[in-house]
Amino acid sequence: MFINLLLLVGIIVCLVLVIGIVYRKIPQVSNIDTSSLKKEKQRNIKNSLTEERLKRKMTAFIHIVTSYITPHIARHSSRVKEKVQAIQKKHSEMVKEKKKNDIKSAGKHATGEHIQVLMQEARGFIEQEEFDAAEEKLLEALGFDKKRVDVYRVLAELYEKEKEYQQAWETMMYVLKIGNGDVTPEDFVFAGECASAMGDYQKARDMFEQALLKEPDNPKYLDHLLRHCILLKDKNIAWDVYGRLKKANPENKKLDEYLIAVKEL
Repeated sequence: MFINLLLLVGIIVCLVLVIGIVYRKIPQVSNIDTSSLKKEKQRNIKNSLTEERLKRKMTAFIHIVTSYITPHIARHSSRVKEKVQAIQKKHSEMVKEKKKNDIKSAGKHATGEHIQVLMQEARGFIEQEEFDAAEEKLLEALGFDKKRVDVYRVLAELYEKEKEYQQAWETMMYVLKIGNGDVTPEDFVFAGECASAMGDYQKARDMFEQALLKEPDNPKYLDHLLRHCILLKDKNIAWDVYGRLKKANPENKKLDEYLIAVKEL
């Protein structure tokens, strides 16, 4: 009971103290200039708006400067890059030229062996369908000997696989021109196939006829020639070739089909 009385007295004393403090502060609160508070608030808002405007102006200025400087830096960087690439290319060419001269100075046998290595590497690239790398190797090989028929044959094969039939045809024409005794019936046949792929059946037929001059009874060549005679609607020659094919290869499963086609010409 006594403890409760003490607590009650303590609470009353605390209330009196709080009231006394508040009472003393009332004059100070009443003296606050509310207009000053309003002006201060407006000043803070104005400062904030000014700061935001400055930020926007600075951002716009930086954007303008950046958009002006960046292209110049890019152009300068591009020029430097081009110069570096040109120097690297020139150095690479000098190294290749030195290597080529060293191989040539080692003698004809060493040069021939190196060409064979380059051709082998090119064939490997062709099998992997890395045609640009293959072409580079073959052109490098021709840099040692521009009359190497075997290199041109592989180059024509490369173009044919790339479906660059015109280039393949032109390459084979060069083979036939410089080949002399190295020209084979297969060279004519391959040239004919390239011409056929271009849709020039007359040139193709001419090539197959040239191949048959070297091997008159070759069933493969006769088959090619007969097919193109039919495409060209040359009935007289087609009958003759059909007879030669039937004699050379009576087991050919396409003979009946060819017979019908020739009769319909």
